[in-house]
Amino acid sequence: ARRPLPRFASRSFAASWRPAIVSGDRPVVALFADTFNNYYEPDNLRAAAQLLEAAGAQVQLAPQVCCGRPLISKGFLDTAARQAAAMTAALLPLVEAGIPVLFSEPSCHSAVLDD
Repeated sequence: ARRPLPRFASRSFAASWRPAIVSGDRPVVALFADTFNNYYEPDNLRAAAQLLEAAGAQVQLAPQVCCGRPLISKGFLDTAARQAAAMTAALLPLVEAGIPVLFSEPSCHSAVLDD
């Protein structure tokens, strides 16, 4: 059986992201926009950002670097290792600043933690 390819969203989450203007001392959370949700289901990320803001957080967009999981699943381990190193370097300043990074995609999260 054949299935149609998913449709791209008219605008990615990252392209349409506008952080809320926040006053006061609110905790910052970095939202990681994974490739699938960013390009196919950006409403999932918008909902996550709205939920975090409603809970009192100031949301910022984490650097957009692929976690390497798709490369791992296809056996491109050397390329995946380079991608993982790039992602670690991109996220490290957030972690060092004590800013939590929220992953909406479990595969991306596990790639960062386990791979």
